[in-house]
Amino acid sequence: MIIAVIPAARYIIDDATGVNITLQTACLHICGSCNKLSEEGVPLRDPSTDALVMDLRAYVTGFRGDWKALKQTFNFARYADKDEVCWMCLATKGATADSLSMCYTNVNDDAPWLETMGVVPWEFTPAYAQLTGFQLTYIQPDILHCWHLGTGRDLAASALVFMVKGGLCFAGSTQAERLEGATIQLKEFCKERQLPLKLHKLSKSKLNWKSKAMPELRSSGYDTYVVVKWLTHVCERYSAVLPRDLCFALWAGNHVLSILSNAGRFLTPLEQSNKNTFGDAFMHAYVRLANESLPINLAGKVAILASTSLSQALLDSLRLSEEYKFAVMKSPAPEVPVVKGHATGEDAPMKVALQFVKAMEANGIEVTIAGSLARNVTEPRFTKDIDVNLRLGPGSVDKFVAAATAVGAELRSEIGRPRRGRGILTDDEVFLVIGIIYSGIPIDVFFNTWWGSQDAVDDAFLVEVDGQGWRFISPTSLCLFKILFLSESSPERVLLKHIEDIYALLEVSKIPVDRRYVSASSVQTTTQHRLSL
Repeated sequence: MIIAVIPAARYIIDDATGVNITLQTACLHICGSCNKLSEEGVPLRDPSTDALVMDLRAYVTGFRGDWKALKQTFNFARYADKDEVCWMCLATKGATADSLSMCYTNVNDDAPWLETMGVVPWEFTPAYAQLTGFQLTYIQPDILHCWHLGTGRDLAASALVFMVKGGLCFAGSTQAERLEGATIQLKEFCKERQLPLKLHKLSKSKLNWKSKAMPELRSSGYDTYVVVKWLTHVCERYSAVLPRDLCFALWAGNHVLSILSNAGRFLTPLEQSNKNTFGDAFMHAYVRLANESLPINLAGKVAILASTSLSQALLDSLRLSEEYKFAVMKSPAPEVPVVKGHATGEDAPMKVALQFVKAMEANGIEVTIAGSLARNVTEPRFTKDIDVNLRLGPGSVDKFVAAATAVGAELRSEIGRPRRGRGILTDDEVFLVIGIIYSGIPIDVFFNTWWGSQDAVDDAFLVEVDGQGWRFISPTSLCLFKILFLSESSPERVLLKHIEDIYALLEVSKIPVDRRYVSASSVQTTTQHRLSL
């Protein structure tokens, strides 16, 4: 095998064609060595008998590198300095009226450039094309340069400039004070999660924050991963005042890289399906951000990925999971979301629920409001009782009972499973409920024991009341729970009430339900239930 390091100063470039003759000559020798390894192999013999055991062979199956290196290695005729910009297809920048129809910012399923995937990108055949079994699909985008030092870096910086300039997420009367506050939050986030960070502070120079320049995070590739992860956390707290596409784009970037670090060598069918779904959703959100052309160029350098087809090729190599977290919400108005026409006195369910939550949290128990009261936030409906969810598991029953008793609650039934028949999708044995009475109102307390209950408390959204945030189950989680609680043995009126609630959440809710998450979770729950039967 030939391993060579050639100084760029020694390159001989053909002026007429732009071909790097030096590099192509070196690649030709490397190609010959690789072909010998794949066609003839290396004989392995038994050291005691000298008998031939096997021929060890190896094949080249992929090329990765930064765009400039790939361009010179494969003699790309389509490149960043041309209107036809992508090596994988004939997508363009749309620089002329004639090429606009092929612009890569068209991410629809019927985009014309999709029909040109696989068109040879060179006029002069590169040396590596002589490799045994060579295919154009072997040339892959490089994640480091495309994301960590490309789109991810620009998106992170653009998001920070948008947040700081608008005074949306960080305290301070000036931009400098907000940047200082953002730096403190970022470092605290990294310290809590033991994430290394090379970046010393967030400043205008580190964000390339200039009037005639695109924002970009000027730090290491790994810092991009850390900052995007932190910004996803920021978006969860302030999603009500941030562009929805920005929140999703940051979440998707963090999600992809997080899953990659834990993924296996090959995608499972479920991972493949979700990869397609989230990859497509990311591209649409990203292009919409660019198209809206916010004053600070929120989307950053969209062209950093060269073309949507190149981006899709990158996404095709990423591992994505089925999770699609519902962003934490915060209502813009400081008011209690009470059911219309229902009493608001001391005995009202909403008022009692808030009192109970405050009392329990003072005793170290985190409580999230669920059931009809959670639905009331987005679509009012009369309710006479209260449902709440806990982060606690079944091993913490005694801890909860002690805290509830201390704040004046009384047990109204035995601790155990709800008195209902088997659910249509799941066995009631997975549910653990404690029934209590607080201020004369019945409360069902659900422990963290079933599919989706952890997500529900993690993804709860905040409603601000008199300066204090109260946690409510999201419409997405509530819709999933309503489906899980459907029971064939329930009275008709109960079934109709649940179905009415599900319909209202899907069609009327002011906060959209993530139908993909509900669908995927229902399918997984059904599968697990069948396996347990």
